[in-house]
Amino acid sequence: VSTLVAAGVPGLPQGVRDSYDQEDTEGFEVGFKSSLAGGALRWDAAVFDTEVSNGFTFVFVAPFTAQTTRNIKSADVSGVETSLSWLATDHLEIDVGLGFLDSEITASDWIGAGGINIVGKEMPQNPESTSNLGLVYRGELGGERDWYARLDYRQLGEVFWEPENFVARDPLSLVDLRFGITAARGWEVVAWIDNATDENWISEESNPNGIVYYGKPRQYRVEMTYRF
Repeated sequence: VSTLVAAGVPGLPQGVRDSYDQEDTEGFEVGFKSSLAGGALRWDAAVFDTEVSNGFTFVFVAPFTAQTTRNIKSADVSGVETSLSWLATDHLEIDVGLGFLDSEITASDWIGAGGINIVGKEMPQNPESTSNLGLVYRGELGGERDWYARLDYRQLGEVFWEPENFVARDPLSLVDLRFGITAARGWEVVAWIDNATDENWISEESNPNGIVYYGKPRQYRVEMTYRF
């Protein structure tokens, strides 16, 4: 980096160096796991707080086509997570999960793009919330064969891509479907549909003028497994 700076190469963001420091975290978590209704209901929950030192953030430097790593001096990340799994009937299982995250950059030794002070901004790549709902129904086909159908619904909350909090991805929802047949003889056939609603979404972005990684579009596949 020092050689590029001396050569007058433009576009080098502040905080980019020849090397980066190790990321360290220190935190606590308090939670519980429970089994209720004779084991038909499981409920877990936890709250946590984490102090991050030298957190990693990535930036794409266009003049020499490189994705670089730099450190955020310190940040605080806290949140709560809970999950519930209920065997509602002999055939139907319901899984629910919720998570909420609050993050804040508390110190920085460099100024962001456009002269923006990143202290007080949200940590990049940390969605404010996540939620999921899973429904599984199981039935019998006879002849030692069973079938099941599963629906998974996920919602990802708003997330910023860079420490300056320039660009945020809006909350989005994704749906996956699965249908399978199993047999006592050890084989299983499963048909999948991922991103069933064919959402066009971004899974990651290095910075507003950098590299964008798109999430997978609707995909179909069939898998056969034999265990012996």
